[in-house]
Amino acid sequence: MPRAELERAQALAEELFEATDVAPGVWRCPACGEACEAAFEACWSCGAERGAEVRIVEPASPPSRA
Repeated sequence: MPRAELERAQALAEELFEATDVAPGVWRCPACGEACEAAFEACWSCGAERGAEVRIVEPASPPSRA
């Protein structure tokens, strides 16, 4: 595997882990890594602002019944 593809795969894996390692309705503080509830605009632990770029984990949709 070319190095560029390996680095991209590693970046995607890290992004997936960061997005799924917290419960639904929670965001991960970019400054200290603490999990914070979506209702809060600032981290309860360090006070850092959430910011627009921080993703809130949405609840999974139930599977559709066909």
